[in-house]
Amino acid sequence: MKAKITTALAAFFIAINLSAQTELSLNISNLLFNEAQVTYEKGLNDYLSFGAFASFVYDLPPTENNQFVNRNFYFGPEIKYYVSPKKGFDRFFIGFYLKQSVGTVSINENYYSWWFDPNLPTENTTSAYSKLAFGLNLGSKWVAKNNIIYGLNFGVGRNLYSNYENETFRDYYFNQRPAAENFDFRFGFSLGYR
Repeated sequence: MKAKITTALAAFFIAINLSAQTELSLNISNLLFNEAQVTYEKGLNDYLSFGAFASFVYDLPPTENNQFVNRNFYFGPEIKYYVSPKKGFDRFFIGFYLKQSVGTVSINENYYSWWFDPNLPTENTTSAYSKLAFGLNLGSKWVAKNNIIYGLNFGVGRNLYSNYENETFRDYYFNQRPAAENFDFRFGFSLGYR
């Protein structure tokens, strides 16, 4: 009986120590680019947090200024280290993330009705793709008195793999957007609640 009570008390005190603050936030700035991104973050201690993010890019605006229309879903885990927190995992951070993307990219017909490109593929002008990236994320986050959080972040990563179903379109896409072949980018202004 004493062993059961001791185990229960130990589990209770461990649970108290593990019940760090959690946050849920929305990337407000990316809504301007037709992307909805949410982030969940749990503080492991004042300096370290673990989280996850998910985003649905429901269409980069198809205007004549954009060559391609990209629709995708991406998600992944991230870990952040806060350099000098004041209110527990806040202020400047450096972190790492893993990002899995699945979606389709296609030629924007509005763009090519204005600009002619002789190298433009005439068939199969779309491709489904998936890619995985590993990256570095930098930013800062602040906590208001009413537990509202707001912050900025910028991340850059390297694609570990990318798979495009349509190889002809992939080659054309990478010729037009060489950074898309090897690099991944994240940015935003977030607003949320702790």
